[in-house]
Amino acid sequence: MFNKRLVDFNSDEIPLVVKRTIENLKKRALQSEGLFRVPGSVSEIKELKTKYNNGEDPDLDEYDLNSVASLLKRFLRDLPEPLCTFDLYDIFLASAVINVRESRNMMLKKILGEMPLIHKNLLMELCTFF
Repeated sequence: MFNKRLVDFNSDEIPLVVKRTIENLKKRALQSEGLFRVPGSVSEIKELKTKYNNGEDPDLDEYDLNSVASLLKRFLRDLPEPLCTFDLYDIFLASAVINVRESRNMMLKKILGEMPLIHKNLLMELCTFF
């Protein structure tokens, strides 16, 4: 599950590890300060990563909140292709410097329209969560 391109997953649904970490963090951690700043336990993150790679669905309630948050960050960092794909990278950067809101929004809609569906779904899930 880790170090795998999103388009190589079997469906356009967000990966289980992302779904479960977000669910768990919504349930337990929305009021926690510094959640994504404080690193989790290296051993817990490694254990969780191994479990997900082996097809397991571990009970995240048994782990430290910072480890769960760090697992989500680790998954995103380990993607071989970023969420905003290499093909769209230049156009995405170009949209950031457009000062006219309508033009920038049109450019961002174009980018979203060209993203693979699983990338778009994951981006929407993350934006909704954050």
